[in-house]
Amino acid sequence: MRIAFKFVLTIIVVLIVLRAVEGAVTVRRETLRLEETIQRDALFLGRILSTSLQNAWQEDGREQAMAMIDAFNLEEHPVQISWVPTEGPDGLESRLDAESLAKLRRDEMVSLRERRPRRGEVQYFYIPLDVPEADGAIQLAELLEERSRYIWHAWVREVFAGSVVVLAGAGAMLVLGFVVIGRPLNHLRARIRAIGDGDLTERISLRGHDELTTLADGLNDMCAKLSASRERELEETEKRVQAIEQMRHMDRLTTIGRLASGVAHELGTPLNVISGRAGMIMDGTVPADSGRLHDVAATIRAQAERMTSIIQRLLDFARHRPPRRVTANGVDIVRQAVELVDCLGYSATVHIETEAAISTLNAEMDPMQMQQVMTNLLDNALQAMPRGGVVQVHIRSAASCPPARADAHEGRFLQIAVKDDGVGIDREHLDSIFDPFFTTKDVGQGTGLGLSITYGIVHEHGGWIDVESEAGKGSCFTVYIPQETHECLDAS
Repeated sequence: MRIAFKFVLTIIVVLIVLRAVEGAVTVRRETLRLEETIQRDALFLGRILSTSLQNAWQEDGREQAMAMIDAFNLEEHPVQISWVPTEGPDGLESRLDAESLAKLRRDEMVSLRERRPRRGEVQYFYIPLDVPEADGAIQLAELLEERSRYIWHAWVREVFAGSVVVLAGAGAMLVLGFVVIGRPLNHLRARIRAIGDGDLTERISLRGHDELTTLADGLNDMCAKLSASRERELEETEKRVQAIEQMRHMDRLTTIGRLASGVAHELGTPLNVISGRAGMIMDGTVPADSGRLHDVAATIRAQAERMTSIIQRLLDFARHRPPRRVTANGVDIVRQAVELVDCLGYSATVHIETEAAISTLNAEMDPMQMQQVMTNLLDNALQAMPRGGVVQVHIRSAASCPPARADAHEGRFLQIAVKDDGVGIDREHLDSIFDPFFTTKDVGQGTGLGLSITYGIVHEHGGWIDVESEAGKGSCFTVYIPQETHECLDAS
């Protein structure tokens, strides 16, 4: 409603100014017209008087002319007539300036306006006589009280008329302004707020064919297009998410395929133990009533539980489940990933050392996705060490400020560093290792999706991955998962 109020107020102010100017011009015009009427009447009366007095002066003398002037004066008449001599204390020379005296000598009428203490403003007209022996001029004195009263009434009339016009116009404009402008603007403002809140379904309907109606129609068309665009974006996003989840699941299945042979090797030893102990019971080596039977059964049970644990870890890793963020212990996730990659059969040449600052380092994350991250990083480290060696895994919590490329804030992060002393990565390949389908491995040894999927999972968790590597000297991948974050004040 503010713009409507401002608009109406501006119109009212303009109307007041215009009406005030019009009133002033009208009063000024009336004043000038009254002045012209007074001048015209004085000139007319002066001509009549001068003609009559000149004839009387020439025929009957000065005394008769002066008597005629007294006869012309009427008490009820607003104009007082008198004779003013040229010289003397109240003569023409003491009352008029040189220019006015020169005009009288040229037989022209002279006017003078003065304010008297008791009589108020008085208009004087001096009319010369075309008589050689005339020693003065006829004076016409008119009180301007009626003129002042007339002008005052004119001002009152204009102020009253202007006030009526302004009030009526202001009332009409207020009603029309708030109905024609204010109410539609309120609807438009409410609709724009709803659009800002994400509501694109409601439509606004305004009557008329003005610009506000056109704006409302434009908003409705924009909402329709935005709604259609959002639906398409949601569909595309859902398809993209499904595709990413499928790729991540395929990456897990690929790892599981490589784990299968390792699992078979891991199950071989407990199966041999179970088979041997069962044979001892069957061939009577361990009699049923022997005390050793309980030990043999305990061994069989322990080996069966070991096989169950290996198979369960593999099944859990392979299971396709929706993402689920919970507070999880990063140390446990790393140890579970180490147990999985132990099935790959590298343990004979490569040893994995895990070092944690404390036994519990929690963060908000999806345990299965983070286990996939660690499995991919450990698998890459193991493959990078064909001649064997040690893979070091360090887990700690520390304050850190993310690099400019990371969409994260400063705070405390769960840091998991996987360091190997393998073949390393060439410098020209460091900027491309997280690109999809990029791999430095031989054909058939990698899909190029592992590090890309790892990067995507860490990014979705609000973290980032740092890489340090040198060809022939090994690599170190450090994962940062936020624990407590706040605005980064110095990103350097």
